[in-house]
Amino acid sequence: MSRRIFYITEQTRDHLQEFLEVITSDDYMSMGVDRQGNLFRTLKKDVENNYGFLVSGLELILNSAKVFDVSSILHVDIPQELNALKGGIDETVFYTILLSNANTYIG
Repeated sequence: MSRRIFYITEQTRDHLQEFLEVITSDDYMSMGVDRQGNLFRTLKKDVENNYGFLVSGLELILNSAKVFDVSSILHVDIPQELNALKGGIDETVFYTILLSNANTYIG
């Protein structure tokens, strides 16, 4: 069985690392309101108990993915339609789309 290579952008890596640092910190707490209007809180132990699979999956992605530097893609090689999105969407989303369009640059 051949192993597939999973690529992410530097921006995606940075956001995932920051997210994991926040939700696994000892002082993590978030609050919300459920559908019945009740206030609830989520602590680090709740994340571990209820979302440990998510944390493990994100750690696996971060430890095994290859990070692609999208700055190596020449701006003249960016399709005009994609270039029109720049500035209109989040930078992380833009670079992820750019990476998915960059098959010829990955090797």
